[in-house]
Amino acid sequence: MVNTSALPAMHNSKPICVSIVRVNQIKCKTTLFSRKKQLFSLKQTQFRKNYSIKPMFCSFAFAEKVVVLHRQLKHGIMWKFMKHYALEIYTVIAMLLITLVAIFMPELTTIQKFVVFMSFIFILHEWEEGKYPGGFLNLIIQLIQRNVDDETMRASRLVTAVLIFVLTIVPFFLGDAYPMFAVAVATFCIFEGFIHIAGIRIFRLKKFYTPGMVTAEIEAITGIALIVYLAVNHLGAWYDYVCGPFIFLCCFACMQRTLMSMVGGLRYRDMPKLIKAQLKRK
Repeated sequence: MVNTSALPAMHNSKPICVSIVRVNQIKCKTTLFSRKKQLFSLKQTQFRKNYSIKPMFCSFAFAEKVVVLHRQLKHGIMWKFMKHYALEIYTVIAMLLITLVAIFMPELTTIQKFVVFMSFIFILHEWEEGKYPGGFLNLIIQLIQRNVDDETMRASRLVTAVLIFVLTIVPFFLGDAYPMFAVAVATFCIFEGFIHIAGIRIFRLKKFYTPGMVTAEIEAITGIALIVYLAVNHLGAWYDYVCGPFIFLCCFACMQRTLMSMVGGLRYRDMPKLIKAQLKRK
């Protein structure tokens, strides 16, 4: 006889077997997923070692570094552009300021008119000195006896432009209230005229001309006229005529210090020696 009590157990054995199979499949998938996860972690570690950055999908650090790199690249390109076209950029900004003054400020004081005229002459002077006919920077390089590349020579115009903007914008707005700033820009103009005449002797030039000399002498005449105007009309006190040249010398010293740092290896105490050596040359 057949034991019928075992039939239900045999009848129910199929679902149990299926459940066991499913459990085994889940375990296999879990094991496979764990192995994939371990492999992915290993790849992450290797990626960090190779590239020293976090993976793209782990955090926003990668995107942040890309943005920083883009900004640095953009800044580098813009800086190179500014250095290469320093003279052109200065000319555009200066002419734009003169145009805005002519449009929105038709009524100017006498000091402001002097400053606007000087600003225009400064533009012409920079072009005569650097482009038409140009060559003044080459004389300076000959004096300091340094190898200066073309990029540094062009970038030096940025430093000069900053000095000119400071010595013109400040007197334009504060020259009437504080005449010492007007005296400062006038001193700068006179200094330019003197340097270009002295340069003929220093550089032992055959012609009575240094690049930028024509506009420099116009600057000198304008500077003398401004100081005469202040003195005749009693617009300045004694301390204005003392502080004005001092302000100019401080600004000019800052400019020269920046230029010497761009060249490298040049100090203030070296300049008298270099000038004496230049004068002794035949």
